[in-house]
Amino acid sequence: MRLVAVVFCGLLGMSLLLGNGAVQAAPPPADRPASPDLSKYKLPPNFDSLSESEKVLIILTQEAELGNAQAMMELGGLYEQGLLGRVDFGQALEWFKKAAEKKHPAGYYSVGMAYLIGQGDAPNTSLALENIRRAAIQNFPMANFQLAVMYLRGQHVNKSSADGLKYLNKAADSGLPLAINELGVISYSGLWDQPVNKTLALSFFKKGADLGYGESMRNVALCYFNGEGQAKDDVQAYKWFSLAQAVGFNSPEISQAITGFKGSLKPEEIAKADKEAKDWIAAFQAKIQATQNVAQSPAQPAAAKPAAKPAAKPAAKKPARR
Repeated sequence: MRLVAVVFCGLLGMSLLLGNGAVQAAPPPADRPASPDLSKYKLPPNFDSLSESEKVLIILTQEAELGNAQAMMELGGLYEQGLLGRVDFGQALEWFKKAAEKKHPAGYYSVGMAYLIGQGDAPNTSLALENIRRAAIQNFPMANFQLAVMYLRGQHVNKSSADGLKYLNKAADSGLPLAINELGVISYSGLWDQPVNKTLALSFFKKGADLGYGESMRNVALCYFNGEGQAKDDVQAYKWFSLAQAVGFNSPEISQAITGFKGSLKPEEIAKADKEAKDWIAAFQAKIQATQNVAQSPAQPAAAKPAAKPAAKPAAKKPARR
């Protein structure tokens, strides 16, 4: 039985580059063994009879008090998400601050976002920027992405496409699917004075799709459907629409497109696409499992790869009813 939380998603929301949706980042997995040694903790006599969440709280609190910045981050996430029975943004911010004092990049980012949106304390743009920049200096992907948003939109900083794209590329280079997808959207649409390049856009969408990012999968499907960036290919379009749906990026339009393809493609084409999609999912799950195994090894701490929700604006035309 695992006594310590794996990854508590949360931290703080932020505006997306191309819409008003929110995106959440998860703190990186703690550098902990798969079976934690409980001998160093002061456990209550009734510890074994406690609920899993109560055990998690005891272990994380003591780890935090021992100076474990990751435990501080996870405690903050527990309070922020209300996983301890109540939402307490003030308590969450306090734990994020303690992690920031340990120079934890996600701590800096979380404190910055809290002050940016006024969650847990009054809004303070100066403190928000100071902490987000500190996280960006440590190349924390979501911090780079947030700075990209600010510079491209001219929010709280002087508007600068050059600076915005610089930070967006840094976030993408760190493997943040959200940023990779947005670079594809920019190349597809010619935003921020960038040249339209559908082939480059598709390459970005494929990179995001390879990371399991649903919107990028949908965008790859749209490019195949519309014949943009490469030749039109309805079999591949159907496959990638199906994969987007499989990872939870669904919509009536995607369901409609899949239904249309099933009525227009040959049975052998459907079978080919379904097999490729099944094989892709199996390979991706194996990759995730291998990553988790490495993350649980005491000698190989996990890398910080924040999760993100899909961006809010489509990159290409919706498929017509078939």
